[in-house]
Amino acid sequence: MIIHNVKEGECIEDKKILETLQDIFLIENPTEKATALVPIVTEDYAAWNYLKRVPEQRQLGLTETAIENNPKSYQAWYHRLYVYRQDPVLVLEKIQREIKLISLLLEFDSRNFHCWNYKHKLMAILRNLINAEEDLTDKEVEKIVSSEVKVYPCGPTERCEPHEETIRLLDQRMRELAEVGKDISNYSYLHFHGDFDACAAVFTDPFDEGIWMFFHKKREEFFLQGGFYVRKYRDRLEVHFKEPFSGKLALEFEGLRKVYNVQLPTRVYKIIIPKKTDSKEMKVNNKVLKSPSDVPLVSLNNMYSFAEVLNENLFLSSSLFTEIYELEPNCVLNFLFNINSIQISREIINFLISKDPIRRKYYENIENDLYQTFI
Repeated sequence: MIIHNVKEGECIEDKKILETLQDIFLIENPTEKATALVPIVTEDYAAWNYLKRVPEQRQLGLTETAIENNPKSYQAWYHRLYVYRQDPVLVLEKIQREIKLISLLLEFDSRNFHCWNYKHKLMAILRNLINAEEDLTDKEVEKIVSSEVKVYPCGPTERCEPHEETIRLLDQRMRELAEVGKDISNYSYLHFHGDFDACAAVFTDPFDEGIWMFFHKKREEFFLQGGFYVRKYRDRLEVHFKEPFSGKLALEFEGLRKVYNVQLPTRVYKIIIPKKTDSKEMKVNNKVLKSPSDVPLVSLNNMYSFAEVLNENLFLSSSLFTEIYELEPNCVLNFLFNINSIQISREIINFLISKDPIRRKYYENIENDLYQTFI
């Protein structure tokens, strides 16, 4: 630990920790040693492995202590998930404590991605329980129904069938957990709740950069629905894959026909091309890809449903930019995140520099970063 005006090696806290560790390393029993060690050295993988032998409740208690001392400890969070994955029904017994733990940590640090990831994985465990409800044993169903906070999904004086009550209870716990830390202005929340409407959020507050980052993420997911898509820059192509790809990559583009051998798994593969190209179509591994840049502008008022706007128009054309520009003409983020959907001019570049001088160098060289999308 570095403390101003304190010489190295003279920090009292460090000396106490060192003395404690020296005593711990003298313990002969591996499990007892691990129990004493992980609250201090939270990333000791071997110690956490030894703790798999102790009762679940003890393991959960140790992870809480470790997280309290180091809220961003990978291994403490992972081990806590490990315990619940070994006994998913245990999540229901401890759900109220989990909600309190997650709420407390996010209150102190709303961008703790370890905590957000943990919450996301807990919800996945509950979701899997719902999907596998019919395969649960009678004992597991009874354990769920008698979890520590009793609810009455059919009313306090009515009785549900075990199957119905179990489903309702799991669903309620899912909703309770989902509400923890809810904040659409927090990108961490948006990132781990992919069912949130990205376009609605952008129209709600177009000046929130976190929301635009989330919109960009959802647009990328939209482009990758077919497994891959291509970006065409001035001097190169970039093939973006949904999953790491290796093998033969056959390309047909403006008279260029070539098969590339991608030896190492990658999500992005670059191909150098002639600088002057103006094609609207290419073929990759016998799949025809087209540029959506010709998608016509369609006003929101003329669309039948917002979902249709989202999928057919906002991700593919300049409609999103145009609609927001009419509402907020000085919104720099609208230009920044839709820069490949509009015609760049010196007037636009000067406008962006005047409104956002911190990115001056980027705007002055922006033409090198522009690309055309093929999906």
